[in-house]
Amino acid sequence: MTLRSLRGINQNQRGFTLVELLVVIAITGFIVGPVTAAITQFSDINARSTAHMTAIKEVENGVHWIASDAQMAQTVGGELTAPGGLTLTWSNDWASTTDSVNYAIQSGKLWRSYSPNGGQPSSVVVVQYISSDPLMTYSQQPSAGVLNFKITVNVEGRRPASETRSFTIRLRSVQ
Repeated sequence: MTLRSLRGINQNQRGFTLVELLVVIAITGFIVGPVTAAITQFSDINARSTAHMTAIKEVENGVHWIASDAQMAQTVGGELTAPGGLTLTWSNDWASTTDSVNYAIQSGKLWRSYSPNGGQPSSVVVVQYISSDPLMTYSQQPSAGVLNFKITVNVEGRRPASETRSFTIRLRSVQ
């Protein structure tokens, strides 16, 4: 084979030059960059929204349980953030029983312990991510027959979220 025939083989081969490859890489970078940024932003918004909805649902759950029990309560003892927790008691005249419920914050969770007629209490977690800071979560009885309480939930994670609600509940009167 001669040198002349080798040149003919190389000239007939198809392929990309280095310049063409660099142009394709640059164009691909211009397309992939914004798409990646959009996907990342969408993911962050979704995470933030999920954390905030979790915080709202946790607060609403805590408010629901405390408000329901407080509306039945005739007496209130303790504070939500105190070591013994908040105790609500009421009597059922029709059944001649006295029921009580205790709310206590332990390890970042709000626990509800219900004792029907002074019996064995059953406990359940009402709020998962409750703040134990006495300025953010508390209960107080400014006057007889009224219970004020405030609940703050702090959801940790990639995008933390917080939600706070305050309520005033009138207690059931003793007859």
